[in-house]
Amino acid sequence: MAWKTKIPYRLIDFSARTQLSENYVIGVKRISDSGGAGTWVRIDENDNIVEVEDNYFSNHPTYQFSEVTIEDNDFIEIPKFYIKSDGNTRFWISPEEKEGFKCHPAFMSNGNEIDSIYIGKYQGYMYENKMYSVGENIFLPIEDGETDREKIKPTVYITFEQARKACEAWNSVSETGAVQVTGFHMLNIHEVSACQWLALIEKATTNAAMEVPAGYGIGRLYGTGLHNVDDGDTSMVDNIAGEKTSGADFHGIIGLWGNIWEFIDGIKVNSSNKLLIWDNDGRKVWKQTDVNVPYKKTANEIWSPGVTCGYYKNRLLTAGYLYDTADLFLPDFTTLTPYYENGSFSDGIYGRIRSNFECKVAIGGGYDTGDFGGLYSYRFDIQQPATSENSEGVVSDYGDNASDIGTRLCFASVNLNI
Repeated sequence: MAWKTKIPYRLIDFSARTQLSENYVIGVKRISDSGGAGTWVRIDENDNIVEVEDNYFSNHPTYQFSEVTIEDNDFIEIPKFYIKSDGNTRFWISPEEKEGFKCHPAFMSNGNEIDSIYIGKYQGYMYENKMYSVGENIFLPIEDGETDREKIKPTVYITFEQARKACEAWNSVSETGAVQVTGFHMLNIHEVSACQWLALIEKATTNAAMEVPAGYGIGRLYGTGLHNVDDGDTSMVDNIAGEKTSGADFHGIIGLWGNIWEFIDGIKVNSSNKLLIWDNDGRKVWKQTDVNVPYKKTANEIWSPGVTCGYYKNRLLTAGYLYDTADLFLPDFTTLTPYYENGSFSDGIYGRIRSNFECKVAIGGGYDTGDFGGLYSYRFDIQQPATSENSEGVVSDYGDNASDIGTRLCFASVNLNI
């Protein structure tokens, strides 16, 4: 496996790594559950309201993101962290194991902890049946007299299975059957959750677009077509709507929301309308919850705000069938509201299109999603099997706009000690 030199995304204060104490246990508390994103304050481990210095998160061990290149793909490395919550009000993270905390499930592999995960820096681009995380066209030589390579757009008009297989195509097996390269995969629900935890703790709000430019097609500005995966502009408009994909830059992860909806693995809705999620110890075993996802009764029925779509006040907390969703930021569908100001999560969700079909899930929001899009936004309506064709005759998954559904390549070490 080709590993290139790590490039720290920020200058790391290595002395901080040796000073792991309660000072690095940090949390947030929701003191109001309305207003669109709720109202949050920072708290220490003992639930005392605290303020942090401007460089606190720059020095916090959990936020030492690094840019890493693996097999020509650009990733952002996120170090392992531990989590604790009381449900919907208080959330804490710790860079080290502590009583009452658990390892975030994104860092679990076959029941064992791993040190890091690697999130694709860019939205996925598929070339010769492989998904890439690159910011420019590395597949063609630079023309004479030019210094920069051509920019690329994320790949869309693909089914979930096409996207998943393209991500996993980097994994290889030798002729003897021994695994040579493993760990490449599609972005999954636990990795999304890790980013959501980190954003909430750092920003003390569920409205990341207020702290980070909203990204292309999110907020008050609606886009008219795909942008490049890296369009080089991190500007903000009215401090709400970013005009470019690169505006939604979360510690080097470009376009985690906006431009395209991103298929995610590890979560789906079965044909009986039940929500299924991977186990939380890294074995990728499907666990059925007792949660019904709201849906439209017919394909022609309009979305019903607050019933089949809308903003949510609380995240989903249920043990279901041997499974607890408390590690994740999934919507409690019973708290959907059509009014932004009545929610605690500033991003909206879409239920499924109708029953009797398996549906895949996507996150983030596309180039024309507007206020509904963001880090906590979900679509549960991407129907399987595919039933429609695009203008080129390519079969694509059902969706409001299959021209803005893609995915993101990720990597994690796989612990084979099963």
